[in-house]
Amino acid sequence: MLLLCPDDQDTLRSMDEQARVLASHGKYQQAGATSRRVLEVREKVLGEEHVDTLTSYYHLAATLVQQGNYELAEATERRALEALERVLGEEHAPVLYSLDHLAYVLVEQGKYDIAEKIIRRVLETGVRAQETEHVHTLLIIDNLANVLKLQEKYVEAEKMFREALAGKEKVLGREDPETLLSLHGVAVLLADQEKYEEAAEVHRQALNGFQKVHGYEHSATLNSAYDLAHCLRYLGSDEEALKMMGSCADTALKLFGPDHPDTIDRLQWKAD
Repeated sequence: MLLLCPDDQDTLRSMDEQARVLASHGKYQQAGATSRRVLEVREKVLGEEHVDTLTSYYHLAATLVQQGNYELAEATERRALEALERVLGEEHAPVLYSLDHLAYVLVEQGKYDIAEKIIRRVLETGVRAQETEHVHTLLIIDNLANVLKLQEKYVEAEKMFREALAGKEKVLGREDPETLLSLHGVAVLLADQEKYEEAAEVHRQALNGFQKVHGYEHSATLNSAYDLAHCLRYLGSDEEALKMMGSCADTALKLFGPDHPDTIDRLQWKAD
């Protein structure tokens, strides 16, 4: 076992970096073990409320998410959040970011109603602290729209996506990738409500934007084309839909390889 003294912070920082490198290479078990060791030492030496200890909580939680261990990631996020709230209060920016992370972990576990309450809290606090059209506030609105969509609250979700879209167009411009993501979100919500003609029109706008910004071989462009193909199929434009899906399958194969879930899904759709 590695023994550390209170002033051995350089070693801990090196271990932190080692954990990040391991995670970037997909070695999540080793990364998690290293992050846990760093956290244990920092809790003992520095205490739960030290900034380095809080950083370790988040590094460990991120690794747990990468492992798909969302339950333990949630517990880790909650410990970090409790410590942050004790130190900073409930409305400080790092607390809001921590709540954002927690909401994501909850969504991954299907705890949509709890995640929605947390995101609404973050949004309400964020609006009080900054302008409604601040970029971070707009991203929170996007998060709320997504969790509403997952609960099939389509009308309110569409309203939220449109609100985020209008703000992003004003603040970031129409061709910013974040703006295009909100435009794509509106199109998806329209399709969810079976408004396929309108959805296809908005999907085309988003796809043209993604192609211009990212090019044809990018995951955002691929997802946009895939969703447009679905709309076209519902509208009876089978020839165009199949041609587009064939292109999606070829791009996914090139970007992700044959064994990636997105590639398998698109190849299956093409075969059907």
